[in-house]
Amino acid sequence: MFGFFGVNSPVKGNNMFEQWSDIRAYREEKGIRLELLSEKMRVPVEKILFLEDGDFQHADPVITRLHLKNYALQLGLDYSELLALSGLEEKKETLTPGIIVEQAAVKKTRSYRGRKKKPAKALIYGLVIVAVVAMLFLLNTLSRHFNFSNNLYEMTEMQRKALDENKNPGSDSLLFRPVIPQAGRKAEEKDVYQDMGITAEFETRFPLEIKVFPRNNIPYRYEIQGEMPQEDIIMENSPRILALNKPGRMIFYNTIDTRFVISDLAFRDKEYSCILVDINAGGTVRLFTRCSSPQ
Repeated sequence: MFGFFGVNSPVKGNNMFEQWSDIRAYREEKGIRLELLSEKMRVPVEKILFLEDGDFQHADPVITRLHLKNYALQLGLDYSELLALSGLEEKKETLTPGIIVEQAAVKKTRSYRGRKKKPAKALIYGLVIVAVVAMLFLLNTLSRHFNFSNNLYEMTEMQRKALDENKNPGSDSLLFRPVIPQAGRKAEEKDVYQDMGITAEFETRFPLEIKVFPRNNIPYRYEIQGEMPQEDIIMENSPRILALNKPGRMIFYNTIDTRFVISDLAFRDKEYSCILVDINAGGTVRLFTRCSSPQ
């Protein structure tokens, strides 16, 4: 009668069941319990009750058809009849004669070898870095060529104008050959103080900054206690900042019409040809000057 209950063939008939309650009644009439049917079908009892309710509106059609086929097999029923009653019959799509399906246009694309490759990001970053380095090098070259300076104490245009007003138009800076005076006076025993007069005296702290705005090429001597004296030249129109970090003195020659800023003291005199700045261990600064005509 049933597949596992002794039925050899499924029950077939024309519209044997009109609704799902008839199928449930048929199962109960045959004495087939839900627990045993669940074990044979290997599905929960709730799933069998769901099938016998016949509400497949929100059910998955593929899985539900498989369960219906298994249900019909175990009860010996006609699967096609249950499928028709459930409304889950598979619809086969057929093409209606006379209907022409237009084929979508295929977009022509270039071959892989013909495509333009975008440059890698690493290459772009490398080119940017090279450009920045080249720009910095160019700016550095221009600054050296035009003698640009970022010195905060560089002379202003007004200061340069004031110095140029008193420039002798007949003088030629190329004819000047700076000679450090100490080179020709090594045998002299007298100190430079003996020919100079004190101009100012004040207190300050180390380091003592001396800012020089030269009108001419200025040789100078740097003397520190316990160290070898050093000599150098400040070129004309090239401001410099010098510093005394220890007790000692600086002697400047050929200083006519040169502007000096020593701590809070600023001065420029057209007659000073030699200036000496002395600072002791206590921070006392003494300024000595010598007035003479330029050599």
